[in-house]
Amino acid sequence: VRGMFKESFALPVMPFYTLSTPFSMQEVKAVNEAWCQRFANDARESHPLAKPLPIQIEMPISQNAGPGAGIKVAFFGSDAFRIHPVGKSINAALTLLHQSAEIDVMVFGLVPGQKDGRAAMHSSVPFTDVTNLHCDDIAKAVNAWKPAILIETNGQTQSQRLDALSYRPAPVQVHYLGYGATIGADYVHGFIADKIMVTPELSTHYTEKIQVLPVPFYVTAYALDSWRFPSLQEFQAKSRNRDKDRAGENLKSGSCVFASFNQIHKTSHKFWSSMGRMVAKCRNKPQPPSVPSSIWTLGTDLPGAAERIVAAA
Repeated sequence: VRGMFKESFALPVMPFYTLSTPFSMQEVKAVNEAWCQRFANDARESHPLAKPLPIQIEMPISQNAGPGAGIKVAFFGSDAFRIHPVGKSINAALTLLHQSAEIDVMVFGLVPGQKDGRAAMHSSVPFTDVTNLHCDDIAKAVNAWKPAILIETNGQTQSQRLDALSYRPAPVQVHYLGYGATIGADYVHGFIADKIMVTPELSTHYTEKIQVLPVPFYVTAYALDSWRFPSLQEFQAKSRNRDKDRAGENLKSGSCVFASFNQIHKTSHKFWSSMGRMVAKCRNKPQPPSVPSSIWTLGTDLPGAAERIVAAA
C-alpha cells in the first residue's frame, strides 16, 4: 500500500481507513491529497462547467436587519439531522447560528432521510436536499445561495461529496468536526480545531490553514435539546424497573456496564487493553468503590470481534 502512494496512485480504499492502520500522519496526508486530486479531476472531466462558478456574496445590509440578513454560512454534510455524533453536536451550533441576527445559515444535506430527521429533531434551521444531484449541480445549488463561507462536516468519510467542492462553490471552504486528519484538498482552505486536536507538531501534516479555537472545538446540544430526554415521570418509571432488568442480565445492583456502540475499526488494540484493565480493576478491587459484576457490551455482530477484543484486553 505504501508503494502505491509513493507512485502517486490513489488508494483503492477510502482515506478514512488509514487512520485505523499504522500509517504516519505524513503518509495519511499523502493518501488524502491523492484522493482529492482524483475527485477534482474526475469531476471536472465527467461534468465540466462552461465557466467557473462566480464569487457572489450577499453581505448583510445591517447587523440588526433580522433573520435572513446576516453573513451567509453554508453547512455541507450528511449528518446534520441524523442520529450521529456529528449531527447530535452540530445541531447545537446550527440552532444558535440560526437564532443570530448576524448569521444566515443553510444546511445542504448529502444523504436521504435528513428532511425527516430535521422534523424529528424539531429543527427550524433551513435545509436544502442535494442528495441525488451530480457534483456540478450540487456546486451550482450551493453557489446560487451565495454563501460567504462553506463549512464541510464529513471530511474523508462515508457520504462525503468533495467532488462538488472541487468546483469552489464558495469563496471560503473549511472543514469542521467530522474528520481528524487533513482533507488534503487545495479547495478546502481551513480546518477548525483546538490546540489539543491539532498541536503545532501535527499542523505540518495539514494542507489547510488551521483555525485554532480558544475553546474546545467539540460542541454539545444537551442544553438545547431537552426533548431528547425522558420526562421526570418516564425516568422514575424506568428507575423502578431498573433492578429487575439488571437481575435478568445477571447484573448486581450498582454494577457498571461499559458500552461501545462505535464501529470496531474506529478503535484500537491500545483502547481495548485500557478498557480491559479498567473493568478488571472495577470487578476485583476488594474495597469500595469496587463495582461488582461490571461488564462490557458491544454494538457489533462482526464475526470474531468479541474474541479478539477479549484477547487484546
